[in-house]
Amino acid sequence: MSDKEVECIGRQPTKQEPLTTEEVFEISRFRYETLSDEFYEKRWTMKDFLISYNNADVQPFLTALENLSQYYIERGVDPFKDGMSGKCFPARILYYQLCFHNYQIVTVRYY
Repeated sequence: MSDKEVECIGRQPTKQEPLTTEEVFEISRFRYETLSDEFYEKRWTMKDFLISYNNADVQPFLTALENLSQYYIERGVDPFKDGMSGKCFPARILYYQLCFHNYQIVTVRYY
């Protein structure tokens, strides 16, 4: 929930005190009015609205993918270039940390 939505209902919901039905309807009405005002203020067509909605959804996803990729690249694994399942990532990271710790090659023996 945004800060404005919290202001609209006058409190922050918690697990012990979830939103009531009336508060949910009030937040829905607030969101509709905000979107309606923005829609008419910017003189959007439905196409413009859908493009804006899509971009608002895609940008955080791309940021998350970049962060995920950077996390694994720092550990010696590239999730988009190395063809492996999700279960193999921890094993690959552990392997790189054991074998190439401080850029020193360590021999790993399998018994």
